[in-house]
Order: sequence, then structure tokens, then C-alpha cells
Amino acid sequence: MCGPTSAASSKPRRSSRRRKQVPKLTPPPLQAQTKLTAETRRAPLPAHARGGAAAGDRTHRHRHREAATRSLTKIPVSSPQLAKHALEAHVTRVLLVGFEHESFYLDGSLSSLLDPAAFRRERYTQFRDMRGMEPAELLGLLPTCPFGRYAASKFAALLPPRVEQAILGDGEHRRAVEGGAHPRTPFYGEFLRAAKAVWMLHLLAFALETPPSHFEAGRGAEFHPDYMESVAGGRGGGAAGMVVGFAVAPGFRLGNGAVVRARVYLVPRGGRP
Repeated sequence: MCGPTSAASSKPRRSSRRRKQVPKLTPPPLQAQTKLTAETRRAPLPAHARGGAAAGDRTHRHRHREAATRSLTKIPVSSPQLAKHALEAHVTRVLLVGFEHESFYLDGSLSSLLDPAAFRRERYTQFRDMRGMEPAELLGLLPTCPFGRYAASKFAALLPPRVEQAILGDGEHRRAVEGGAHPRTPFYGEFLRAAKAVWMLHLLAFALETPPSHFEAGRGAEFHPDYMESVAGGRGGGAAGMVVGFAVAPGFRLGNGAVVRARVYLVPRGGRP
């Protein structure tokens, strides 16, 4: 029949399939949640995350050092060994500027000409008295003594402001030195030891009756083992076909004719460092 269906027949039929019972998830007690959160906060970073962060920091510092080295030395840095010798060359060159003058041109003194014998004795006395002193201790007592003025002027020339910012992260060293102080930091302490070595050499040189003269090997010069020493070691072995890439330290010719050889970084002929 096509008439209206009865109410009973209009009810939907129940499915014969049983519904799966989904278990209820009971949250842990509040105390357990708090403990879990605290432990999670205290948990260290995974090893791979720590390693990635450390590697990123090392890469960042390495790039800063490379940029600083190129800026200071004008030498492309292709290896840590090359960077080391390039920086050594820069430091040596800055510290030795003015070595031929009796006061590194810190003043216009001409004492060595007015009374040469007395000047030599006074220089040797300074050398003997200063030999066993720590430079930082000396400058703590006499910050503006001749050595203090020498160190301050050389530090300013050694690290231009932008390079100091890249290496040390701030300009505190420069501000302290320009203010007449000498920072008590490991970095400045190492610089003072290098500066003292050159200052002592200068005192001893001018204590001699015939001061030594110094010479430097120019880029592209032929390697001469009697006057040069390769920073790679040896006395010319393996230097065939090699020329001077850059001078690392000058040589000295003493009054008695003896020679202290210059230290050089060698490169293949026609090549660059």
C-alpha cells in the first residue's frame, strides 16, 4: 500500500553492530603534573641540540677571527696555520716600528748622541732592572713610564676599533688605555709580554757600542738560508722553487758581523699565501 506509514514503522532500525567503547583518559593528579613540568624545565638540551649550538658559536667566532685577520694583515686566510703566521707578522711589524730610534720616537730625545757612553750604561741598567719584572706589575706602579707609553701606543696601532670590537666584543681595552690605564685582562697581559720582549731587545740593542741593524725580506724575494728561516722549519730544505710570501719577523745584523736570520713564510714562485 502507498498510504502513510504507521508510527511504529517510521522508527529507525537499530544497527546490529555494537559500538566500541572508547576508554576515558583520566588526567594525572595536579601534583604529578607539576612534578612533570618542573622536571621538563630542568631537563638538559639533547646532545644534538647542544652540539649544534656550540658548533654555531664556534663557526661564528671563526668567521670573526678570519675577517679580523684579513683586515689586519691584508692576507687571505686559507688555513689556521697561515692565520697564525699572518697575525704574528702583523704583531711583530707593529711592535718594531721605530726600533731604530733610541725612544721608539716617543719623544725627540737625542741622549745617545750627547753622551753615548752614559746612554749605553743607562740602557743596560734599565735592561737589568726590568728583566725579572712582570710587565703588568710594573705598569700597575708606573703606568706612564716610557715602557707604559710604548705599550699604550702600540696597542692602539695593533687593534683598530672595529677589529677590537670583532675580537673582544667591546672597546673597553682601548678606552682604558686611552685613559692612561693598563687593563688587567688575560688578552692585554699576553700583549704586554710580547711588548716587553721587544722593549727589552731594544734596550739591549742600544746598550751595545754598535747598535744592531735590522732587515726584512720582501714579498717575492728569493729564499737565502743564510739570511732567512722558513717558519715551516728546516734550513732551506724543500725551499727549491719557493719565494717569500710575506715576512713574519725581521732579521738583525750585529756589530760583530753575526746575523740573526729573518723568519719568512714561503710560497711557490708566482703564488700567493
